Amino acid sequence: MINYTLTQVTTFLAVAETRSFRLAAEQLRVSGPAVSQRVRDLEDRLGVRLFHRTTRSVVPTPEGERLAAAAQQALDDLHRAAGALREEAALRRGRFAVAALPSMAATILPPAIADFRARHPGVRIEMIDAAEGGSLDAIARNDAAFGLVARAPPGRRDLLFQPLFRDDSVAVVSIGHRLAGRRSLRLEELVVEPLLVPAIGTSVRAMVDDAFGQHGLTIEPAYEALNLATLLALAEAGLGVTFVPRIFAVRLDLSRLKMVPLVGRPMARDIGIVLPRGRSLSPAAAAFRDFLCERFSKPGRHRQMPIAAAGPTIG
Repeated sequence: MINYTLTQVTTFLAVAETRSFRLAAEQLRVSGPAVSQRVRDLEDRLGVRLFHRTTRSVVPTPEGERLAAAAQQALDDLHRAAGALREEAALRRGRFAVAALPSMAATILPPAIADFRARHPGVRIEMIDAAEGGSLDAIARNDAAFGLVARAPPGRRDLLFQPLFRDDSVAVVSIGHRLAGRRSLRLEELVVEPLLVPAIGTSVRAMVDDAFGQHGLTIEPAYEALNLATLLALAEAGLGVTFVPRIFAVRLDLSRLKMVPLVGRPMARDIGIVLPRGRSLSPAAAAFRDFLCERFSKPGRHRQMPIAAAGPTIG
């Protein structure tokens, strides 16, 4: 590999452009001997003469013409790349993806993206809406800069988890259900009820199983579903009790359903950011990560987010 420096190349281009060692030295604000030495060093490294030198002119050789064209193109590309990096560092541009569980993608993430882009309209944020396994894989493959998940990834030493807030859950029944008039409920009371729970593999299902498991209780669901709208429809029909994370529940239609708080040991999950271990974030992605940390460090801030009317899947 030929070893030459950017200084040598830019000096060569200055001489090729001005056709003068003296003018090149003035342009570069260095001495004439320094210009001559840089060009000689570059010629020695390449093994060719780059200029025809006379007492009156300096003209590039055919080899010099070829090098000048290639070097100018490379230098232009370098300047464009450096300019783009400066724009990204200043958050005037940038593009990255965030992986998120469906429950995050349908509630807290869209308004956060909108607010961030209001500050930095040149930054484009893509969203990968996927269950836990898909979100973690997207981060590991570098398809996503980071992710929003509901627990520290078990057994994934390649990923780091940064908690944001704790999201508790409420019980939901139909307004005609015999438990609808209760001010609160304990899990021990609900184990005998027909339970409507998310499908295995979702973070909400893991939360439900863990909550009952802490009481030494095992549940046998009456119905399981991946879609939140399905579970709420089953509850509305009076077929049992379901559980809804509070980030969904804040905008729940209570005309046909009743939320009942859970007391005792909470049914909760830790919402947080998952980052790839040992991989730096781009300036835009790092700024959005910091924005999310600041946004959700305010008590109760996440509870202001709406649920999606279309009934997202549960993640």
